[in-house]
Amino acid sequence: MGSFIFYGAMAFALFRLYDHTWSRVIGAAALMVLVLLIGLSRVYLGVHYPSDILGGFLAGGVWLAFSILVYTFIKGARPWRKLSGDT
Repeated sequence: MGSFIFYGAMAFALFRLYDHTWSRVIGAAALMVLVLLIGLSRVYLGVHYPSDILGGFLAGGVWLAFSILVYTFIKGARPWRKLSGDT
């Protein structure tokens, strides 16, 4: 759960930081693969069951989505609203 939240937040920061599409895609994909490998390593080492890992990913994803929504709300960027100039 912790790795999902941390590396997911890093992926979000990469999306906000980089301008090039390929930089965003490669960075986010690398971080997603890292999270997946961390989860698989926990099962391989016998520390957790697969259901524990899925539950941690789910809980971490919910927390990360909530945190990103709060961040975008505080920064004033409301993605669900249309801008007045958009048609």
